[in-house]
Amino acid sequence: MDAELIKIQNIVDDRGLLTFSNDLSIERFKRFYIVENHRVNFIRAWHGHLLESKVFIPLDGTFKIGVSHPDDWNKPNKDQDPKTFIISSLDRQALLVPPGNYNGLQNLTAHNRLLVFSDKLLSESIADDYRLKFDFWNPWETNFR
Repeated sequence: MDAELIKIQNIVDDRGLLTFSNDLSIERFKRFYIVENHRVNFIRAWHGHLLESKVFIPLDGTFKIGVSHPDDWNKPNKDQDPKTFIISSLDRQALLVPPGNYNGLQNLTAHNRLLVFSDKLLSESIADDYRLKFDFWNPWETNFR
């Protein structure tokens, strides 16, 4: 299964703003954490799981998230291009990353908070933890247009 974007919606009325997603079922998730980087363009990568899936929801700011499904977990192909997704608190999208993938992220804005849901307890996640250097795959350069 590939990573997929999930719509997050807003409703505004005289009481205020309601943000929600009826397309994201959270019943399978067991924990959450929030990532907040101290400087712009900070990279946290590559973190892989064979069994764990995650959902990334930008609460504040914009993030580039890389997702790579390795051809070989013992010796991943360095020439493989990861898919990249830009998600922002302005666009209101979440990113579901299924098991069997590496993920990495870069905050593109100074004010940034990323909510992450995991379907594994911390002890399960640690037992299913694969790490590569942040630049093993390097989709972090900005393509100026």
